[in-house]
Amino acid sequence: MRPLIALADRRGHSEPLCEAVEAAGGEPLILDGPGSGPGPGAAAAGDLVSRLARTDGLLLPGGDDDRDIAAIAAARELGLPVLAVGRGTRILNVAFGGSLGPHPRAGDTVRPVDVMPGSRLHAATGRTRLEAAGCRDQSLARLGPGLMVSAIAAGGGVEAVETGDIIAVHWHPQDRAATSETDAALFADLVERSARTVAA
Repeated sequence: MRPLIALADRRGHSEPLCEAVEAAGGEPLILDGPGSGPGPGAAAAGDLVSRLARTDGLLLPGGDDDRDIAAIAAARELGLPVLAVGRGTRILNVAFGGSLGPHPRAGDTVRPVDVMPGSRLHAATGRTRLEAAGCRDQSLARLGPGLMVSAIAAGGGVEAVETGDIIAVHWHPQDRAATSETDAALFADLVERSARTVAA
């Protein structure tokens, strides 16, 4: 059975993410509609928990802050593995109590990233240096309590964080998942972690 990966994104904006999940052996499920709109109240947040309870993992690209923060809380409550990418990493940091700041090298770039040996990111990619691609207009200023840095840009700045069964990268691996071994590995790792949820 293919692990069911919840994708907190809008329909029509998710094709590269869905393709990356499918190529890794997962089945994407877009969280759109009731319970996933902006500003979820208690009832909507409860609905989000019940919907995520039927899935095996969460992919968070970032889009609607309130919905995404609720999805992070629900995933943590349920013990689901999470992969946050791009803006989703910034939202995750805020959800953990961290803060954001302007990025000194904003723009759409391909850049070298140094991965911390022994981190979950290192285990997933098998690399201590890789290339990351994607637009950055903000930085992770203060890390949320409990988050650990797992990668930094060669020129400085946090590029990835993690905690428990959560990995968050500050780039867009879906854009190059078909051609980049390390970007594809992030989705394969999420699917593998989610498969353990199915087995449990």
